[in-house]
Amino acid sequence: RIILNLSDMSTLFVSNSLMGTKIEKAFPNLKATVAFSFLFKAEENQRLSDLRSLQKKTMETSLLLGNLIDVLEEIEDAKGELLSLISADFSVDSQT
Repeated sequence: RIILNLSDMSTLFVSNSLMGTKIEKAFPNLKATVAFSFLFKAEENQRLSDLRSLQKKTMETSLLLGNLIDVLEEIEDAKGELLSLISADFSVDSQT
């Protein structure tokens, strides 16, 4: 969630607030909140000078979010494939 604070008409402050429980629910066992916090500099205020900067920041955040979700989904798929590979064996059923 993006939070905007207007100190005066010339300065905007933006901070990203994370909902850790929702992130962990969507991506269990990946510690995804760490990735989100790092990527979005969560809870850190960022100063923007004008509405164009806000528009740019919003677009950047949207692109980063999409990429991060794609990466997390790929990691989930890879973990599933790895578990399948680890549990594979070459047993042969006897036909007597």
